[in-house]
Amino acid sequence: MLGSASASTGPSIDSVYFLGNPPLDQDALLAGTGLEPGASVYGLSRVLVGNGVASNLRSHGYLDATVEVLWPAWDSTNYIVGIDVRSGRRSLLGDVVITGTSIIDQGTIRELLDLSRGDPVSPGDTLDFRRAIRAAYNTRGRIRADVRFELQDFDFPGPDSIPGTRTLLCEINEGSRFVLGEVRVSGLESVRQVVVTREISLRPGDSLNTDALRESLARIYTLRLFNDVRYRYHPREDEAVMDIEVVVNERPYHTIDLATGYISPTAVFWGGYWKHPNLWGNNQRLTVGSTWTHYFASGQEGDLVEPSLSYEEPWFLSSRWTGKLTGAYTYLQRSFQEERSYGAGLSFSRILLPNLRLTCGYFIERMRFESTSGDTVLVLPWTTTGSLNASLVNDTRSPMLDPVRGRWLMLGGKLSGGLLGGLDFYRLETEARFFLPVSDRLVLAARVGAGTVQGYSGLVSVPPTDRFYLGGAGTVRGYSYYGLGPQDSEGNPLGGNTMLLGNFEARLRVWKFVGVTAFLDSGGIWNDLEEVSTSDAGLGTGLGIRISTPFSPVRFDYGFAPTWRDGFKRGRFYFAIGQTF
Repeated sequence: MLGSASASTGPSIDSVYFLGNPPLDQDALLAGTGLEPGASVYGLSRVLVGNGVASNLRSHGYLDATVEVLWPAWDSTNYIVGIDVRSGRRSLLGDVVITGTSIIDQGTIRELLDLSRGDPVSPGDTLDFRRAIRAAYNTRGRIRADVRFELQDFDFPGPDSIPGTRTLLCEINEGSRFVLGEVRVSGLESVRQVVVTREISLRPGDSLNTDALRESLARIYTLRLFNDVRYRYHPREDEAVMDIEVVVNERPYHTIDLATGYISPTAVFWGGYWKHPNLWGNNQRLTVGSTWTHYFASGQEGDLVEPSLSYEEPWFLSSRWTGKLTGAYTYLQRSFQEERSYGAGLSFSRILLPNLRLTCGYFIERMRFESTSGDTVLVLPWTTTGSLNASLVNDTRSPMLDPVRGRWLMLGGKLSGGLLGGLDFYRLETEARFFLPVSDRLVLAARVGAGTVQGYSGLVSVPPTDRFYLGGAGTVRGYSYYGLGPQDSEGNPLGGNTMLLGNFEARLRVWKFVGVTAFLDSGGIWNDLEEVSTSDAGLGTGLGIRISTPFSPVRFDYGFAPTWRDGFKRGRFYFAIGQTF
């Protein structure tokens, strides 16, 4: 099989050919080796290519394969690589014989092997089988369990062209059962020991499970109190007991967070918060601060100020629930809209499953708002409203600030009024984000969202801060900030009761910390479900540049709205910190 030469600067591979009638095609044989016509000679070697081809053959069951690479000399006129493949006979799984088990039955062990009789056997399969067996024993405190494999000769003789079955012998040495003894913490200065030990899911006398200990270590890190956390193991003499020392290095955790920037060409914000995550040495968290947004577009001038205070109690009543008490004030003053509100709330959250968090709570606030539309003025006098809210979030994104894989799913709701008193309305919202790495340079990202807020006891005026808004750098690019949806006679955004949103991005890293993004955004805001229509929706598309930093990406986007109404009229530049979603 010959590959065609490709033009390239500097020494490069002209072609590749194979000898020995290999059982796989050229792409499968060379996968992961980097060898192809046009590839630089400097980045390859005979040994690496040979090992890669042999590994690809073994991964398909050709365990006895041998590979010889015929590498061109450095002073060759043409760089032609020959690969002589002797695949040998393909190995298929026959019987699985397990010995040495007593605390786990052989049937359970056999189910850990993700192969059936007649499937090709590869080194990766046996490695995964070994890991699964050791993990099963690890959960039972057998941390020194040992597993040995031996693949027997072919059950029946035959030529290399005919695959054959082979018996897999699995010998297990279960070892002694270890239990957890004493847990102590060293390196503490102001944090109480219980803050660390309560994050360890094992208790003295439990079977020593190193997987559970690793998960506990991750939870200790998430407390944000330590720069470094590690275990030291101290086995007791003549006993199958393991004492553990947790060694920590406290960090300076008193912080002041300051932020400023702009959220559209016509709005800027400032923010400042003082945070103390370790009140009384017990990881209670206090946060005090405020954000301030200033709008300066002609006819829409105004300010939004939102000071808040929160106190968080982890392990509420010695449970896995986290309790949070919040006090907040809202001051919204714009030329066409005004709102004042203050209130307090109590919420509880808990991780139900890995990456799945439930939050629920109650909030009571006193508010008044006023909206002006031409000669019409809508006023809600001071009203006290109670609300129940809940949300469920599944988050598997990685890394968190600039995801390249995983998902973020959210379902949330809010019920106000009724027996709770005040305005009678409910709000439902859901959002899903997906991240798919196509290669080490290209990531596809998508977001879909929907929401509705409706009164349930006749005509109800929904407060401005509970309505939906779209348009701008974070939602539908090509439009002004909050430029989609209902507006008054002077073009001011009023928000709406129903929202649909969709985003798609192709993020390509082109050089080191620089990337480009192509995006397509769409969405709409309506007052009622019956009004939902594509004629009132917005569509935006464009290109952007991403600059990676140690903290978060910096993005520059240009988006325009290629709609039947406005063409390129809404083309705009955007600057922001962090990905759009």
